[in-house]
Amino acid sequence: MKRLSLLILLLMALPLSALAVPSTPYVSSTVLGYDSLTPAVQSLVDVIYEGVSSHRETISLPGGSKYNDADQAVRFVLQAYPELPETANSWTISYYSNHPDEATSVTVSYMRSQAEDQRRQDQALARAKALQPQDLSGFELELQLHDTLCAATVYNLQADGCSTAWGALVGGQALCEGYAKAFTLLCRVGGIPCGVISGVAMDTDGSVQNHAWVEVELGGAVYTVDPTWDDQEFGVVHYYFNLSREEANRDHQADADTPVMGQDAGDAMEYHRYLGLACTQSEADSLFLSLLGQVGQGSDLIELRLTQGSATAFAQRLGDLLDRYNRSGGSLYGSYTYSVNEEQGCLRFLWEG
Repeated sequence: MKRLSLLILLLMALPLSALAVPSTPYVSSTVLGYDSLTPAVQSLVDVIYEGVSSHRETISLPGGSKYNDADQAVRFVLQAYPELPETANSWTISYYSNHPDEATSVTVSYMRSQAEDQRRQDQALARAKALQPQDLSGFELELQLHDTLCAATVYNLQADGCSTAWGALVGGQALCEGYAKAFTLLCRVGGIPCGVISGVAMDTDGSVQNHAWVEVELGGAVYTVDPTWDDQEFGVVHYYFNLSREEANRDHQADADTPVMGQDAGDAMEYHRYLGLACTQSEADSLFLSLLGQVGQGSDLIELRLTQGSATAFAQRLGDLLDRYNRSGGSLYGSYTYSVNEEQGCLRFLWEG
């Protein structure tokens, strides 16, 4: 999270009328979390968004604005709008010394010139539009955007603009915040409601780190997507594509002040379940053997999610299952690689021949 510093002023704020919903470069209803804000916070979000869009360093707030509302609005704008210029690590909220609960203005420090920020915004939006596939919607559109982003981006903490959508979409290098913002921009341009989530995540070695991911809304339900963790060195995976919040909470924990994005309605659109690739441990053998029949006929990749049992234990039996397949008339002789995500119960099997 970006640090907020304070500046005490003794000033009289000029009352400003609240603006309409921010004039975003996509349908404004695709901004998840905005509707969960109070009207007062929404009004401040609108003012701050327009100020940052115009690259103003000092943004005056309407008279009578509450400090806590301004603080919430700043945090929302920082995270919710991937098209905005990248700011430095400090925003300043000014307030009356004799009325510290009333905010008067927000001061912003930008990383680059207005001209450069505009150039990057134009490039990122153009790229997001260019990557929209034809004649796809809903799950299929979201999946295509996810896979395209992951395939074209490399994780890099040091890259220019690595925490921005531009870094991932144009520069091809980003950290988790850049992945999340790029996926958010891609989805919103495609008409899919979504929002960036900040929090912590537990890596496979048990370490906990600051992290960012995305929640998307499909069919009135909200799902979790982590494009950063789905971009592995060996290829694109779908361990974290449309998880329920219960599944996501196994190794992801959102910040306590995260706006409510919508209702978690289960796991019907989770990648493996939607495509018939989820099974219990007792069903895993038969499903894997049936999928082996498709290897070499257009796809050499098998993906599974075990809803019960251990994916690691199942992976250790792959050689035996291949022998069993070949004894029953199959003809798969050669090498394969596999990867496992035990926390999510996922297996990725790639036949190399």
